[in-house]
This record gives sequence, C-alpha cells and structure tokens, in this order.
Amino acid sequence: MRHRPTLGALVWTLSTRWRRMTDRALADLGLTHAQFAALDVVGQSRRDLLPERMDMADQTDLRSPVDRPLLQSDLAAALAVTPIFASKLARALERDGLIARGAVSGDARARSLSLTAQGERVLTQARARVRTLETRLVEPLGNGETQAGQAMRILLRSLIAHEAGARG
Repeated sequence: MRHRPTLGALVWTLSTRWRRMTDRALADLGLTHAQFAALDVVGQSRRDLLPERMDMADQTDLRSPVDRPLLQSDLAAALAVTPIFASKLARALERDGLIARGAVSGDARARSLSLTAQGERVLTQARARVRTLETRLVEPLGNGETQAGQAMRILLRSLIAHEAGARG
C-alpha cells in the first residue's frame, strides 16, 4: 500500500520548497524570503496600511493610515510572527540600509519603520523576481486567476483564518 501524506505534510512540503526557491531567487539581493516579506510590508504601509494583513494591529489610532507610521508591532501582526522575530528582521533590514527605524513619541519601546531609497530599489527588484517565481510555481493551476487558482486561494485563506481563530 502506498503512503498517503497528510494535508499538513503537503502544506509543509510546499511551504518549505516555496521558501527555499524564494531564498535562491533573492540571494544576490541579500534577502531571505522572511526579509522580503518584511520589506514588502514596510513598502506597502504607505499606500494602504495593508487592509487584509493589518486586522490584528491596533485599531484605536485615530490618525489616518497615511499619517500613522508603521510600527514594528504592526510588522509582527502583518507577518503573524512574534515581536522578537519582527525586531530581528527589522534590525537586519536596517543594518543593510533597506529600512530606517525611528523612535515613536510617547512610547520608548516602539519603533516606526520606513523604506530607505536603497530599500525602495531593492524591493522593486525583489517584487519582480517573486512575481516571476510565483507565476512559474502556480503554472499547474493555470495561473492565480483561473478557477483552480481562485479555489486554491479560498482554501488557503480558509485554513489561515481557521488557524488564527483557533489561536485567538
């Protein structure tokens, strides 16, 4: 009888391979998959404050998204990682000159995050590479917009939402 992998094993295998291929695609830019994800969040923060990803962030700030800086705690929430890991990512990106971390008035521990000019250039290149890689990786589904691609997106979002609710 042939071994039938669990759904969890299949998701883990896909995730691990996807991360490894992304790491390779971004290596000469000095980024890992996790660093790219963090840089992308910081890059998106000025445009739309990540409406899909920021649902766990503090919603009590009455300033408009354009006026409110992206905080390191927002980064952790957007990436669904611990504050310590978000801090580690931010420090690495700052060390490499890709983001600037600033003090936040009224909170000695909080840090705001913003892209540097170099970060903007690297992020533009990295996004293009990740888009190309994703197009290749989802080719068996036709693309992300086919019926199969949409179904996969719905299933993955459902699993992510369920897991977030179970932790909740």
